[in-house]
Amino acid sequence: MVVKTFSDMTALVSARCRKRNVSTAALARRIGCTPRRLRATLAQEDVKLATAVALAASLGLELVLVPIEHAEKIEAVVCRGLLL
Repeated sequence: MVVKTFSDMTALVSARCRKRNVSTAALARRIGCTPRRLRATLAQEDVKLATAVALAASLGLELVLVPIEHAEKIEAVVCRGLLL
């Protein structure tokens, strides 16, 4: 799964929470922040890198930065399922 924007990530987080019936407060406790901080992050009002990393980890994902010139190649490999 390749998430290119923070909007994509917040949509993924929201969808996973709904699917698993996890409240914002419960997710906030799980990642070690306040519900207010999490709501601000999900609304993209105040995005902290540490919160983004914790959100990714809570979904079983890892936030990885890649050079722009290699992003398309990496995405193609991931989408083909060669990296999992």
